[in-house]
This record gives sequence, structure tokens and C-alpha cells, in this order.
Amino acid sequence: MIKVTTEEIDEIQDYISKNTCPFDFKCYKSGFKDLSGVMVDLDGNIIECLDENAKQCERSLPFGSGHLCTCPLRRYIAKHFNK
Repeated sequence: MIKVTTEEIDEIQDYISKNTCPFDFKCYKSGFKDLSGVMVDLDGNIIECLDENAKQCERSLPFGSGHLCTCPLRRYIAKHFNK
């Protein structure tokens, strides 16, 4: 179980209010249980989406043989919670 502070919840709600998601923010709404697979570089700046639905996501960017995740909420979760 991930412990989320009030400040983190406020930041996440801010991301949600300013963005759209083709998957209805399931990464957050599932309690961080339904997360697409990602790999983060050492600085947390580059996130590769390993989800099988990456091609259908408006937040993925084709790169080489994979896809980079550009979703600000998913990036926040990966950086702050290592998920």
C-alpha cells in the first residue's frame, strides 16, 4: 500500500484537473494498482511505457522500438512512488 500525503493528493488532483486521459486516470483511481509498466532512467526523466496498449494512448510517443510516456500524472507516480 502506498502512503500518499495530503500535499501529494493535491498535486495529483491538479494534474487530473489540467489533463485528459484515454484510460480515465486508472493509474490513480485504482489506488496505484492498475499501472502500466514503465522503466525510469536514473534521474527519473525518461519513462518507457511497457504497456501493451501504448500505441493507443495519446500520451505515448513512439521512440525506437518502444514508446515514451509523456503523461504528467504517470511520470509523477513513477518519480515519487517508484511505481
